[in-house]
Amino acid sequence: MNSPYLTTNEAAEYMRKSTSWLMRRRDIPYLAGKPHTYHRRDLDNWFEQSKRQMFR
Repeated sequence: MNSPYLTTNEAAEYMRKSTSWLMRRRDIPYLAGKPHTYHRRDLDNWFEQSKRQMFR
């Protein structure tokens, strides 16, 4: 995965989640299309934010 842009399947694999889990998340930014396109930085940012909320 050299490109910062990921398809839905690639993004789900990167997050170690199912594609259905990722498709239900509306708080993770993406470009709509077939397939949706996610930016690796957005996934990393979402993960860091959710991690901080868990440990409050």
